Amino acid sequence: MKKLLILLLITPLFILSQEEAPKENPKKTSKLSVSPEKTTISLREKIKELNSNINQHDVLYYTFNNETPYNITYFKNYTNQNGIYLGIEFMPHTYNGYKYTIYEVVDNVVQMYDGGSLIGSFGPTIEQTHSEIAITFGRTLILTYPFWISVGVGINYIDVDEKRAHYYSTGGFWDYIWIKNKDESGINAYVEADLQLKILKRIFIKSGIRYKDDLNFQFGLGYAF
Repeated sequence: MKKLLILLLITPLFILSQEEAPKENPKKTSKLSVSPEKTTISLREKIKELNSNINQHDVLYYTFNNETPYNITYFKNYTNQNGIYLGIEFMPHTYNGYKYTIYEVVDNVVQMYDGGSLIGSFGPTIEQTHSEIAITFGRTLILTYPFWISVGVGINYIDVDEKRAHYYSTGGFWDYIWIKNKDESGINAYVEADLQLKILKRIFIKSGIRYKDDLNFQFGLGYAF
């Protein structure tokens, strides 16, 4: 009798435990599985990135010439297509003294900037200096690795100042002052061409010419990054 009672109690519990057990989902995939399609896309992107790095050289140059002491140029050189470059250069004024902006030289004659009556008189030009700022831009083309050629144009603004003696209206000496020469100041354009050579993994050199009023030579040292 006792065995029968125990059997009747255990049977419902056994049935309930079987119903609550989770069923295995045959469609469920492991979290660690990787899609073959995603793997292929990832490899293609990596190969594309490596090829891009091989075919492209971003080079920053410092250029030496006899016109402007500060010259920085960025070149984007390719081995499979044309590239570009962009540069900036400048030269500051080097004189000591004060520049009087109320005076200016036009047609080699000192006058007031607003056309008013001149205060005193001025002697001839004693000294002359100039400042310059310029931008350059152009195209690069690979000749045969590791040689590139670049051709471009530059646009500069030159500010020419000159030193003159300033006299009182009575003829007595006043001071030496600097005045802007508008005859020789202004915007100019020029052309240039360079030959570049990659000599080490990250080192480039270039040599070339530029033509403004006359022919000038230039040399540059570049670092690829």
